[in-house]
Amino acid sequence: MKVYPFALPFLISFTAVLAKHSELPLQVDNFLGTYCLDCHDSDTRKGEVSLDLLEIDWTDPHSAKIWGRVFEVIESGEMPPEKKKQPSDKEIQEVSNWLSHVLLENDKPGGTVLRRLSKDEYEKSVSSLFKIPFTVPSSFPSDLVSHGFDNHGEDLVLSPTLMAEYLEIATAAADRVLPPPREKQRIDEQTITISPRDFTLNFTSGYQIDGVLRMVSSSDPLARGSVWPNRFEAKAAGIYRVKVDLSYFKPVDGHVPEVHLLSHQADGNNFARASELKKLAEFKVPKEKASTFVAEVELQPGETIVIHYENAALHSDQTKDQSKHIARVSQQLIDLFRGDHELGAAWMKAGYVRGDRGWGWLEKIEAIRQEGGLDIEGFDPESSEVKKFASSMSRQPLVLVETMCCYHFSKGPGLDVHRMSVTGPLPSDRKKVELPANEFSSMDFTGNLTEAQRYRLVTSRGTVAGSAVWPSRFEAKISGIYNVQFDATAFAEADALYPAPTDVYEIELYARSSAGNAYQPLESMRKVGEVRMGPQVGQVQNFSAEVKLEKGETLAFRWANGPLYSDEGETDYSPKAFGELAKNKAIYAVVNEMGTQVRELPPADFYEAAMKRVREGNLNLDDPALKKAPNFKSIPVLTAFIRIARQDLIRHGPAVDLIGASIDGPIRLVEDTEMKEQRLRTARFMGEREGRDDREYAESILRPIINTAFRRPATDAQLEKYLNIALNHQAEGHRFEDGIHLALRAVLCSPNFLYRGQREGKLDDYDLAARLSFFLTSAPPDTLLQKLAAKGQLSQPAKLEEQTRRLLNDRRVKNFLTSFTDQWLDLNVLPDIMPDSRLLKWNEKDLAAIIAETELFVAEILRENHPIETFIDPSFTYLNKRNAKLYNIKFPNSDTMARVDIKPGGRHGGILGQASVMMATANGVDTQPVLRGVWLLENVLGDPVPEPPPEVPAVEPDTSGAKSIRDLLQKHNADPSCAGCHKKIDPPGFALENFDPVGRWRDFYPVYEKVNGKVIRKDGLPVDAVGTMLDGTELRDVTDLKSYLVKNIDIFGNCLAEKLLVYATGRDLGFTERKEVEKVVKNVRQSGNGFQDLIVALVLSESFQTK
Repeated sequence: MKVYPFALPFLISFTAVLAKHSELPLQVDNFLGTYCLDCHDSDTRKGEVSLDLLEIDWTDPHSAKIWGRVFEVIESGEMPPEKKKQPSDKEIQEVSNWLSHVLLENDKPGGTVLRRLSKDEYEKSVSSLFKIPFTVPSSFPSDLVSHGFDNHGEDLVLSPTLMAEYLEIATAAADRVLPPPREKQRIDEQTITISPRDFTLNFTSGYQIDGVLRMVSSSDPLARGSVWPNRFEAKAAGIYRVKVDLSYFKPVDGHVPEVHLLSHQADGNNFARASELKKLAEFKVPKEKASTFVAEVELQPGETIVIHYENAALHSDQTKDQSKHIARVSQQLIDLFRGDHELGAAWMKAGYVRGDRGWGWLEKIEAIRQEGGLDIEGFDPESSEVKKFASSMSRQPLVLVETMCCYHFSKGPGLDVHRMSVTGPLPSDRKKVELPANEFSSMDFTGNLTEAQRYRLVTSRGTVAGSAVWPSRFEAKISGIYNVQFDATAFAEADALYPAPTDVYEIELYARSSAGNAYQPLESMRKVGEVRMGPQVGQVQNFSAEVKLEKGETLAFRWANGPLYSDEGETDYSPKAFGELAKNKAIYAVVNEMGTQVRELPPADFYEAAMKRVREGNLNLDDPALKKAPNFKSIPVLTAFIRIARQDLIRHGPAVDLIGASIDGPIRLVEDTEMKEQRLRTARFMGEREGRDDREYAESILRPIINTAFRRPATDAQLEKYLNIALNHQAEGHRFEDGIHLALRAVLCSPNFLYRGQREGKLDDYDLAARLSFFLTSAPPDTLLQKLAAKGQLSQPAKLEEQTRRLLNDRRVKNFLTSFTDQWLDLNVLPDIMPDSRLLKWNEKDLAAIIAETELFVAEILRENHPIETFIDPSFTYLNKRNAKLYNIKFPNSDTMARVDIKPGGRHGGILGQASVMMATANGVDTQPVLRGVWLLENVLGDPVPEPPPEVPAVEPDTSGAKSIRDLLQKHNADPSCAGCHKKIDPPGFALENFDPVGRWRDFYPVYEKVNGKVIRKDGLPVDAVGTMLDGTELRDVTDLKSYLVKNIDIFGNCLAEKLLVYATGRDLGFTERKEVEKVVKNVRQSGNGFQDLIVALVLSESFQTK
């Protein structure tokens, strides 16, 4: 800050700055009385700020923040407002100098409150402690986001609900290294009763009304058409008995609700599609009176039960043809009007204003209905006017369907869920499963179910899908030995193209994961048995074998020596397998003549056409080409031979016919892979006893655990406390392992584990190690950091810089890159944004591409220590075919991300031109420069604005395209309470206005019209991105904004540094800390401005190293 000569006498005459209070000098008191107290006295308190006092009480935690803000607005000229009396430069300088002095003296660095581990930090801490992957269950509460991040100390509170979760999770974590004895692992049967209020509700999936849960939509995404209990998930695999009380609300003729029960992972995607989930049971609900429906269903650990109303009248599922989708939703609205003319008249009068949806929209419509005066008699739902209105409403199909659902919740028809109960897991002893041939399945034409209900195996290819069949409804629930019995027979007809075996048919049995990839090589399965079947055609033979199956595996059957096979170690058919066919001139000739049709006809039709040509005998068997060996490298030739061979084997053999099977078991239990891994994990955790007594052995286990968990060596008292917990539990009759288990749970619930930074003032080496490690890896300190902390060396500047650079180049820094970048740039909101289908077709791969571009971009800036100007105006980016298309850049047809050089100074590139940021700062439908401007001030320019006054309405774009957003914003700029902030917000916000909601460049706003049933995009008003920054800099578009920031890079540098420090320390920065940041940024700029250098300098700062 520049000090003017005329201010020096005032500085010299400072009164002593008291330790806890600072008396206001006369010049400051006069300044406040003249220019500030009109709005900020003890009575007016505008913005809840009063400056009507004689001294500053520094014991008040809010004082430093208030007076730091006073300093900023006075020095920047924001206050007093333009229309108020203005102070002279000398007056401003005197007050600024005094405020700066007392703030530096009294607003010392530090002040982070006791800081709980965030959800991410907790997971990584448990993983590090037990050396196992660990995630919390879906019921674990998410952390609040404050000041842009979810690790802010003041908001990491510990609620009773969260404490209960910690207690439960501690048990689950301890179980991972010390599971209860196997005989105690059985989950007792229990009944969970789920009331209407205990279901997860999203959007239009259901509504609690009249003491029931009412459903009216059958939308395919779960969050829009299904409900599921929020406090039940299967603790173990098994059979569960489900009872559901259902009734039909306000029935209509010709419709009976059909209900499907589905299985779904409790922590799975809420937008998973019901049509893709496993169906457990289905019911029809014809009565208005509640009836109880019962089903026994099979659930895996972590699964819950979804209730899906399969055939509701309403649903919002999109189709490939957008016009058909809009037409269907429009018809649903007209159907509603047909039954309620008054509603239709009121709805047409209400119309649609952006932001209308759901209950709010319906309440507005109902209010108009209550006002009366509607022309109900003249309302005709079949009129062109009504149809046109319904079509226009349907352009926001999700919003419209949500609102129609709200109407049906009270008016019907609907499905009422009164109550659900789930009992289980039911006792499951040894079971025998009968498997008729029609319950087998295969892929890739391995076999076929015959009319005689036999499953015919015809190939022996070297892949799972190419050679095996397996039962569709059997899976081992417990690892063990199972008895398998099956009946099979040889099949062969005299006119078959392949000769039948004369000795034996070899049948192999394999264990394969039910969820495994069927297109893996044969070696991906585990061979568990084999039998030899005699060649007697039609003679049923019975076989029996005992096989070992692990939990989750099923049994696959394979004909091992069939005529269609792969060479050893290969997965494709061997050319030698078609030698028999190639010798048949007629077959060879028809392949040559019809090979080009092989892709045009289905396999069976191609075979029939080819064999018809053979029977007709009109083939040129003297063709010289038939004297040469077939070219099996030609895809059409090879495919033709494969289709003829497989289809002939299915029809005429030879083949193995599987008639049926039974699987009985488990008849004995065995240790499976999971159990073996658990046993070894427990052994590693416990270590060798080596003749030690219980106390010595317990100490050898618990001391390193406590040291790691508490992130510093345990005191003797702490160690003694947890040893006593373990040994006293053992003394009560429990196992030694159970005592250790209880001690582990206590450690995981200790404040010393859950909280960090418990010591005031400058961080000691252990707390410094924790802050550094959680900052750059989101995980607790590793062994090297702990050793340096123990020696007291980490706080030495050279060592601290060395370790910071080590972590910045460690693979774990990806945790920092993902966590910090996604929160700073708001990338974490992208999965919840769905671009308007009128803009473009969008899917998860497009989303992944734009996120990957930004994350790879930031990762390179850090890895290569690029100057921070690179964030703004780089010479490279990362593209694949998807995001390249958004930027109109030619790129190979590949989904692989690649580094691409770009020209600096352009529209795209950097955080101000990447699709991810542009989409995160829009809403998927339209752009709003105010939102983008506020985002830029907060995250790039470092000059955040306060929340708007509650009485000021938001500015909504004119969807008709008649008025520009700049025109609509004029009313804000004309309002004195808004103008000050909008002068800062609007210029940078408008500079990004050429980017549409997904980051594509545009010169005109789009206007959509419906022509001949199709939605057509036309150019509307031109985009006006011009603006003037507060310092007078003219901006034409984003390229000027980039140039402005590169020339004034410290503006961005200060903002980025503050964001990094807030993320690292978990607190807002005070005045002194912001001044330190300014010095750090200046020094780093003078030495190259590297991003890695900036982080190192921040770690070495007093602010970072102070609690």
